Amino acid sequence: TLSSSSAASDVYKRQYLKNSPKIAVMHNADDVILGPGDLGFLRRTMGDRLTVYPYGGHCGNLNYRVNSNDMLEFFRG
Repeated sequence: TLSSSSAASDVYKRQYLKNSPKIAVMHNADDVILGPGDLGFLRRTMGDRLTVYPYGGHCGNLNYRVNSNDMLEFFRG
């Protein structure tokens, strides 16, 4: 059925996010788009490939030199 296919797809996506070294998340704890449980999901899913900065709001973390340097280092590999 459509719903079981969608559920299987969601499981696959979560596993890919959890295991792919190509993907990391750099997020801000004070981002207004975070909902209840979002940071927990990111922590469980991304593990040590998640960096949470205390400030920056939504996309404001680029204004902080440490944050932008961390992002550049990720892309440099």
